[in-house]
Amino acid sequence: MASIPHPPHAVLVPFPSQGHVNPLMHFAKLLAARGFFVTFINTNWMEHRIFKAPNDAAALSHQLQHQGLQIRFLALPDGLPPDHRRAQAMVEYFQAMQKSGPAMVRLLQSVGNVEVPPITCIVSSCFMSCTLQVATSLAVPRVVFWTYCTSAAIVLANCRMLVEKGYIPINLKEARRPENLITCLPGNIPPLWPTDLPTAFRVEDTADSTFQLMMYESEIQDKADYVLINVFEELEGPQAAEGLSKGYPALPIGPRLP
Repeated sequence: MASIPHPPHAVLVPFPSQGHVNPLMHFAKLLAARGFFVTFINTNWMEHRIFKAPNDAAALSHQLQHQGLQIRFLALPDGLPPDHRRAQAMVEYFQAMQKSGPAMVRLLQSVGNVEVPPITCIVSSCFMSCTLQVATSLAVPRVVFWTYCTSAAIVLANCRMLVEKGYIPINLKEARRPENLITCLPGNIPPLWPTDLPTAFRVEDTADSTFQLMMYESEIQDKADYVLINVFEELEGPQAAEGLSKGYPALPIGPRLP
């Protein structure tokens, strides 16, 4: 008698902030509705912010099972003290997340059992570079889910090129000179002034600690096996997603809303 094949098993890992958790949660439901088993990993701190008794993670998982959606929730410590400001101290917050790969691997290995299908892939929101180590340790593909619009994601993915071409660091007094208009970004996105860049990139010194974190995260995104973008093609044009295709497919699948 032939054995019943396992359903695909996606591990979803959002950066622990509401703007990343929400779209990943809606994407988790979308995958589960199409037959995936989903493991959703939060930090303990984020889980306590999301779930309030009696509606805790276990209760939500049970409720979703009644809807035919197989989603389990796991949580791991972020390595910061309980009274840490986290979102108000973003450098330390990012650094803590960058170190959480080994703990995530141990968590996934410790909760595996015969009732849980083998892990098929890791899907992480941008800025979770630690999942590269997780995917490598588990020998599965890593999918990066950009929660930003495509244009912002393209800027983030090409920050080193912007440095090499002299657009960063920014001299605010000269930023609006015609020669500083950014036209080199892929994806057929409109020209940008340096002052149009995301806040973390509008720096006058590339040694800025937040900018250095963004540079590191940007380079790790390039090691993805697949990229998903939380937009729809008509919003930014059919060529926008191609601007994020660096040897791997990029697909707009959004917006992931309730």
